[in-house]
Amino acid sequence: MVMLHRLMPILAVAGCFVLADCTKVAAPPPPQHPTPIVASNKNEPVIFNGQKFIVSFDYKGQDGAYDVMVRRASKPLREKEDDLKDAEQVAQSTLTHYACPGSSRARRLNHQSSLDKKGEWRSQFRCG
Repeated sequence: MVMLHRLMPILAVAGCFVLADCTKVAAPPPPQHPTPIVASNKNEPVIFNGQKFIVSFDYKGQDGAYDVMVRRASKPLREKEDDLKDAEQVAQSTLTHYACPGSSRARRLNHQSSLDKKGEWRSQFRCG
C-alpha cells in the first residue's frame, strides 16, 4: 500500500502528459485549389448577341480564381444594365468553356465587378 501511495503522483503526472497529447488536434491542411486547365488566355474573341467581345483571363493560384477582363470590340462598355449583364455572361461562358473541367461552371466571386474609363469590365471567377 505504501508503494502505491508513492506511485500515485508519478502516475498522475504521466497521465496528464498522455491526456495533453490526446487533446492536441492537428490543424487541417490549407485548401488545395485544383490545377487549372488553362492558366492564362489573352484576347480571346467571342461573338455574343451579335457583338464581338474580347476576353482575357489569368489564373491566380493563391486565390484559386481567375481575374477576368471583358471589353467590347466596337465601342466601350457602359454602366448600363444590359452592358454589364452581357459582360458577365460573356466572361462566365468563355471561362467555363476554356478553363473549367468537366461539367463545372465558372462562377463570379463576391458579386463584385468594376468598369474602368476605357469600358473594360473586370471581375473574378472560380470554376465549381
